[in-house]
Amino acid sequence: QGTMAAQGNFSGGTEIRLEDASGKEIITYTPENSFQFIILSSPDIKKGDSYTMYVGTVSGTFEAQ
Repeated sequence: QGTMAAQGNFSGGTEIRLEDASGKEIITYTPENSFQFIILSSPDIKKGDSYTMYVGTVSGTFEAQ
């Protein structure tokens, strides 16, 4: 099971979405409170594979650790 992490300043109600390289949705979550750090973990996240994380209008592609 891999993990993904990101840092920033985001308001509550900002959607977090993680997709694999083929565009399949792995995780979608919308926290109620403001946040500055995100750690995502799922059995569907494979260490070494690439994923795109969307946090509101911001996105980035990362390799799972």
